[in-house]
Amino acid sequence: MRVDYQHIAIRNEVLLESPNHLLQTELYCSDGTFDPSSPTCQAVNAQITRAPAPPGSPLLGRVLSVLAHKINVAHEVNNSITAGFDYRFDLGRYGRLGLNMAYTRILTHLQQQFPGDPTLDYLHDPSLSTEFQTKGNVSLTWSRQKWSATLLGSSFGPTPNLQAQYHGYGTPYASKLPAWHIFNGSVNYSPTRAWQLSLRVNNIKNSMPPLDVTAFGFSNRPYSGNYNPYGREIFVEARYRFGLDGAH
Repeated sequence: MRVDYQHIAIRNEVLLESPNHLLQTELYCSDGTFDPSSPTCQAVNAQITRAPAPPGSPLLGRVLSVLAHKINVAHEVNNSITAGFDYRFDLGRYGRLGLNMAYTRILTHLQQQFPGDPTLDYLHDPSLSTEFQTKGNVSLTWSRQKWSATLLGSSFGPTPNLQAQYHGYGTPYASKLPAWHIFNGSVNYSPTRAWQLSLRVNNIKNSMPPLDVTAFGFSNRPYSGNYNPYGREIFVEARYRFGLDGAH
């Protein structure tokens, strides 16, 4: 059994600004969510060029250009905990079984872009990040002589839907999408030390990602971009390892 606590603190991290995030930040600066005099708001206003707004209109003018820079992030902190369990037991003439369980939970993800700016909570603000707060997997492996087989179940925790990403959790229909569970399996046969034949199936149940009913109609995927869209995949593989003599 194992439990690990991980603390990552990064200063002056280099990243390329997201144009979407710059526009979202500009909105926060204009509606008072962020202090308009803060370093972030001053930088964003200098990077976004707009056409003049129509006379008397409360709306901003049309965007002409957005200039994204590589910047040094002032400070970022990520704390997480990981727990795991491994157990193996002998089945006698029926082979061996191995059980593995692992679970990860992000506790904190904070970022301050410029000194003097407010600290942003990426873990709980859906407009900033849609990362999974929890992930887990369980695998069961059987092996006997030339044969082995593994069944792996993976779980990805809830993540914000599109309405929450654009308008926050307090708005109608904004919520978190449910957890997503998928199962993968493989069977391996090694006739010699050098040769291995395998059959692998990813997403055995052909489970599609959670449906996001708030996704835009013009999008070609009615679910979050965090998910794998491929459905069930089947692979047949023959592998030869050079340097082995071929005797099992």
